[in-house]
Amino acid sequence: MQVLSRGRRKPSLVLAILLSACTFCEHLAAVTYPVAVFRYDDFGAKSPLVIENEIVRIFSAAGVRCTFGVIPFEVAGDYRVPHQDDLIPLPAPKADLLRQGVRLGAIEVALHGFSHGTVARQKWGSDRFTEFGGVTFREQVQKVSRGKSFVEEMLNRNLRVFIPPWNSYDSNTVAAIEELGLPCISADVLSYPGRSKKIKFLPTTCELLGFERAIETAKSVRQWEPIIVCLFHPYDFLESGDARARISCAQFEALVNGVCGQKDVSVLSLGQVLDLGVDLSDARLRANRFMYRWAPPLLRPAQGAYLLSKGCLRASLMTLLFYVSSFTVGLAVSLGISARLSKSHRLPARFAMYSTGCGLLLFLTYALRAFYLTWRAAAISVFLLGAFLATIVSWQLRWRTHNDGEVNQACSLTRGVGGATGLSSAAGAVGKERSDEERK
Repeated sequence: MQVLSRGRRKPSLVLAILLSACTFCEHLAAVTYPVAVFRYDDFGAKSPLVIENEIVRIFSAAGVRCTFGVIPFEVAGDYRVPHQDDLIPLPAPKADLLRQGVRLGAIEVALHGFSHGTVARQKWGSDRFTEFGGVTFREQVQKVSRGKSFVEEMLNRNLRVFIPPWNSYDSNTVAAIEELGLPCISADVLSYPGRSKKIKFLPTTCELLGFERAIETAKSVRQWEPIIVCLFHPYDFLESGDARARISCAQFEALVNGVCGQKDVSVLSLGQVLDLGVDLSDARLRANRFMYRWAPPLLRPAQGAYLLSKGCLRASLMTLLFYVSSFTVGLAVSLGISARLSKSHRLPARFAMYSTGCGLLLFLTYALRAFYLTWRAAAISVFLLGAFLATIVSWQLRWRTHNDGEVNQACSLTRGVGGATGLSSAAGAVGKERSDEERK
């Protein structure tokens, strides 16, 4: 009887697998762009459970998933103090909420670092911290492995996405998650441009206040498969009492329902985007990073969307033209001013050259005080560079013209003196001939 019962189960099991596969294929076929993703960070021992219960309820009612970035062992003290050893494991009530959310289909769990404690300040950024940037490969493997095992054992399921705290990571982080079998990293579109043929890169592109606008602008570039990843934290909610709060739970629920109610927008989790099989390569990350870092907002096809690499090509070319234009304008303006100043004396041209060079140096010092150059600062720097080179050219031309004038004047005087000497010699010769004739 047992053998018979097992034989009866096999067709039902195969049928269930086929049905689930068909359902998944239908889901992929029904996906329309833009794709919207909610990513909730800092779910840990100290995050507000009341707000997180509301988030689970909102997404469960909407029938979509939100990716939760879970901190396995959160630091007990201030996260800004480096190298803290007092850690708080994720407590049982938080683990129960995760299990409930996963069971309801409202949550997808991602690994959000190890402790969310900083090891040092980043080399760039005025007030940025890092848990993984600059850390050795072996230490990163140990951290990620310990956190991954803790969360996977707690939920009895494998993790697929790694979210570095403060969106800060380096090449060792990419190598570490690759070794540990985490196929995707989700940081920020302006963070480290990792290189890997195996790891998928799916960064955040906006926050709550710019989410709806990002979706609307992305609808005009559907052909570039735009993905909008919205990042939010516990402190974004007014119920948290934090000074950085921007939205209430009721407003957030209206936002989620409004996005989910748009039939031409697909709301997925990070893992569901991975299942689409779209291009999430390091080349796509680098193309978007170049566009968002150096292109002015008016030149971007869509603000707050993660586009295919070829979708960023036109914006990149326009960006290069923009900086060439800035350089040319600085060159032309400075040449015009220097030409007018140098008509009277060469001293104003020299003063303009020195003052422009000092201005460029001082501005770059100010702009790079945080070891990070924005597109505005880059445009001004290119303009000042063009102006500085123009003053050098103008001063050199004025100096050469001045020297040529002095040489011409000296030659004229030389010719004048030589002519007078020749005339006096000729007159002397004529006078001598006349005196000789008179004697005869």
